[in-house]
Amino acid sequence: MKVLDFGVARGADPYATADRLTRTGFIVGTPPYMAPEQARGFPEPRSDLYALGCLLFELITGRLPFQAPDTVGYLSAHLTQEPPTPSLAVPGHPPAWDELVMALLHKDPDQRYGNASDLAQDLRQPRSRWRCCAFQDSCSWSPRPSTTSKITLRQPG
Repeated sequence: MKVLDFGVARGADPYATADRLTRTGFIVGTPPYMAPEQARGFPEPRSDLYALGCLLFELITGRLPFQAPDTVGYLSAHLTQEPPTPSLAVPGHPPAWDELVMALLHKDPDQRYGNASDLAQDLRQPRSRWRCCAFQDSCSWSPRPSTTSKITLRQPG
């Protein structure tokens, strides 16, 4: 799985004016997916794991973990509110997904996975652990032989 955010990408133009370039003191990132430490101006590698937690929450539930009318609302929510567990939005969802997503969405980076490799190792657990009840057993986590993973859909029956 590769997660990219081109929301902050911009070509390096030697003629660009200083007011168009990222400057110290400005928050860079996508607010609905921004880790609390990133919102405070101190991003670190585990900030990306928090963003992945937001993405997984959205993939499982069909909505973001926090709802807000604007950027300030999203940043405030990431800093102060506890996210709901995915199974609250999709009743009957496997508890293993709740555990994984909530670990990724922990406010304290030290309480998240140490790195993406640790997360990948956890995702390589037996398929039955990741079965998606929301799809009536038509979806399950399926690790590829390589180091990347994918979600596969199969017809019930």
